[in-house]
Amino acid sequence: MTTIAFDGIRVAADSRACLSEIIVQTAHEKLRRSGGWIYATTGYGGFLTPWIRWHNGGKPLAEDFPADRGCDTNFLAFDCSTGLCHFYCGDVPHPVELKAPIAFGSGRDLALGSMLRDLDVGRAMDAVAAVNVAIKGDPHSGAPVQVLELKQKGRVLDLVDASRTQSANNAGMSGYFGHAGFIRNWFGY
Repeated sequence: MTTIAFDGIRVAADSRACLSEIIVQTAHEKLRRSGGWIYATTGYGGFLTPWIRWHNGGKPLAEDFPADRGCDTNFLAFDCSTGLCHFYCGDVPHPVELKAPIAFGSGRDLALGSMLRDLDVGRAMDAVAAVNVAIKGDPHSGAPVQVLELKQKGRVLDLVDASRTQSANNAGMSGYFGHAGFIRNWFGY
């Protein structure tokens, strides 16, 4: 229940957190940079930190993999040096390497369609715009958009206030929680 899009330069994600069909938080960290990688997760967000520890620890043993059994969580590791996405599915500790454009989560079809449309009309693919498209049509994705670039160091580069483009199911959340300034403070910078 998320949208994550990768255009080869940037990884973008929505910020909504849901518990089944209930929106429980609109400002949830889904992207994190650590050791030359950008990490993301779809499904249960609580796996992000243990999964990063496992990945940064040299991926020691398959039995140490923080597996998700039955909750549809996927783990994504974007290699900042090669530009490849390493996709780990649920409880399988062996990745599939993927190239951009690619999208994940409940809004993946909308996001990927947006990026492919950009290519068809001769525009550069835009992961941020793709996630904003998904926010309009996927009730499990919500503003603001988090963005990290592969070639830049540091924390979340930008959080885009998408409240102007929210769908009707997001309309009530566009005030305080949709404000990018609040989100920047939420993540501590």
